[in-house]
Amino acid sequence: MATHKLPGIFGPRKYSYEELAEATGHFSNKYSIGQGGFGQVFRGSLDGGIYAIKKLYDVKGFEDEIAVVSHVGHRNLVTMVGYCIEEPNALIVLEYFPNKSLRFHLHENKSLDWPKRMRIAIGSAKGLEYRHEHCKPKIIHQDIEPDNILFDDNFEPKVADFGLAWFFPDAVSHLYKSIQGTIDYIDSERYERVFEEVSDKSDVYSFGVVLLELIIGRKVKYEDIQRAKARMMQALNGEYTNFVDFNLQNYNRREMKGMIFCAASCVYKPLNSRPTMKKHSKLRDYGYVMQIVRALEKDILLKDIWDGND
Repeated sequence: MATHKLPGIFGPRKYSYEELAEATGHFSNKYSIGQGGFGQVFRGSLDGGIYAIKKLYDVKGFEDEIAVVSHVGHRNLVTMVGYCIEEPNALIVLEYFPNKSLRFHLHENKSLDWPKRMRIAIGSAKGLEYRHEHCKPKIIHQDIEPDNILFDDNFEPKVADFGLAWFFPDAVSHLYKSIQGTIDYIDSERYERVFEEVSDKSDVYSFGVVLLELIIGRKVKYEDIQRAKARMMQALNGEYTNFVDFNLQNYNRREMKGMIFCAASCVYKPLNSRPTMKKHSKLRDYGYVMQIVRALEKDILLKDIWDGND
């Protein structure tokens, strides 16, 4: 039997593989609640509660990540409450959210009105901003997609996959590593490379694809991204016909315009010209860094986030 620690005070709990296997019916498909680029997620009963247990595909480097992740907390990030490392197995135990994921509500249940979509966009952006700008070292998620945005009882979005990120020393702006993540959300500039340049701009691209799906209301395949560019450019000029999700009977046109500008700047601007998630502006030699959180909250002129230097 594993020795447990109280989560949130002394760090995440350490479980044995046997405990987590038993909690999930030995990882039965009956308990499966999702699958992403890094592993499969199961619902499991532990210590009198229900948790999401993710069985990872790769064990390498996982212990180092736990040391950092266990001290990170934000209202828009899922908390990691436990883990198991018994090679060849690596698992993490996360908060469980019965309200499911953005993918379910946007693409299956189709139940998201416009205020909820805005709340999801802003909350998810703030979660990423925290990881990019306020964590030491910086945490790059690498797998931003609708299955990894979950909802609490108040429909507050929570960015999941806490223990699967790439950690950056303070003096490093980017690193090279083999491509990982969910294929349709991988940066198009690095899609066909064996090794990719990973930076916070990798997450920005993926977040832009999520914004695009919030706007049009359907799953976007990798090959759809470039085909959608012409209609996106028309939408930037206010022509929303045959672009905005037809299930949205009512929406705030000012907010819609802001989300379209943000999605376009994340997805279609070159990597080095993309905006950051950061809320506060920072002057550079060539102008201002444009930020997604500020744009979504209507704090800056929308043209500034698209018309920056490329």
